[in-house]
This record gives sequence, C-alpha cells and structure tokens, in this order.
Amino acid sequence: MFFRNLLNYLMFYNRINSVKKRRGFTLIEVIITIVLVGILASVAIAQYSAFVEKSRGAEARDVLLRAYAGYQRLMFDGETVSGSKPLSWARMSMSDPSADSRSFFNYAAINNWNNPTAIRAERKGNASRWLQVDLASGVITKTLDY
Repeated sequence: MFFRNLLNYLMFYNRINSVKKRRGFTLIEVIITIVLVGILASVAIAQYSAFVEKSRGAEARDVLLRAYAGYQRLMFDGETVSGSKPLSWARMSMSDPSADSRSFFNYAAINNWNNPTAIRAERKGNASRWLQVDLASGVITKTLDY
C-alpha cells in the first residue's frame, strides 16, 4: 500500500511540474511589453520631430545670413535702398528662396522692400515659427523652436 501511494504521489507530482514547466509568455506579459514599446515610441517620435524642426531652421539661418551679407555688400558699394531702387533678392545676388519648392520658409522684408529693417523667414503653414536678421547689426532673432 505504501509503494502504491508513493507511486500515485510521484505521478501526480510529475503532472503538476509538467504544467509549471511550460514555456512561453502569458497574455499579461505580452500586453505590458506592447504598452512599454508604445510609450517609448511616442517619446522617440516627439524628440525626432523637434530635431527635424531645428534642422529646418538651419536652412532659414543660412538664407538670412547670405541676405545680410548681400545687403552689406550693397551698402559697402555705396548703393542706396529707396523707392526708386528697392532692395530685392537680385540686388543681393540671390535668387528668391521662397520660390524654391523645397523651401520650408517664406522670406520677406520687414517694413517693405523700399526701406527694410530686417528680413524675416516664416515657417510655411505656421507663421508663429520664424527667424529674422536685423540688416543693421546682423543679429538673428528667432522663436524658441529654432
């Protein structure tokens, strides 16, 4: 009788252990993993978007500095900017950067082209994001995005 009970116990013990030894993931483990990956992806996408926007600001900064250099060349050569001779991209030895289909900014003179104080680059589709260069000093002011 003792051996029979021992045998039954061992057979029952092996069935319990075989259930415990199953390999794989439970549903809750899979759900937690998917949620964590989703959270990490959303943070990464936000950081990537901010990085891309800053790099687009480099395009505007380059154009504005070239415009400032062109304006300074005009002033050094003794030319004037007035109603009969307004400032233009051609006079600054540049093509209109707003006309480029790959440009992310619209460029325009502050005040007007007859007596500009600065040139501003506004983000296409979002005018609250901008950079501008002061034509007297060459100082670039910008929104926090850039």
